[in-house]
Amino acid sequence: MDFLKLAAGLSVYNGGEYDGYVIGRAALELSGKIVKTANRIRVERKNYVVMDVTGYGADQEITGRLEVTMVKPPAGFKVQAGEQEPEKEDGACLFTQEQVDRYLLAVQDTNPIHRGKAAVVPGLMLVDFLLQQEVPVQKIRFVEPLLVGTSFVVEKDWSGIRILSVNRKICYAKL
Repeated sequence: MDFLKLAAGLSVYNGGEYDGYVIGRAALELSGKIVKTANRIRVERKNYVVMDVTGYGADQEITGRLEVTMVKPPAGFKVQAGEQEPEKEDGACLFTQEQVDRYLLAVQDTNPIHRGKAAVVPGLMLVDFLLQQEVPVQKIRFVEPLLVGTSFVVEKDWSGIRILSVNRKICYAKL
């Protein structure tokens, strides 16, 4: 729940300026209950922005921090809707548009990239999913967008943790 408060702290940047941007990286620290958040843009360049959300506890101590690097894909870049897998394999997961819509409402995310044909699962929704699975998340790099309705698995080995399509051809994220 406290992670969602940090993610919702990014909602102050709704309004169209960053519509179509995708998350390239995120870094997370959580150490306690979050009562309020403060946000700022640390770096802003053409087609690139680094946003920070800091969470504070009841005694004004820092209890969480989320740093998100967002990039605007090049002109003409479109996420292509691939063939949807007819059903998820044993042990695989997927997000439906209904689940994505509930998440977007909870964190007040208005980016249209998460709606419509070829909708992309919000990167921070993947982080929230991993946290709920008790996967330790501190830093994550998003390699490819994960489309709504695409089956995926979380793979752990000696080199780290990855989110992969069930055919293991595409790496969506690396921790």
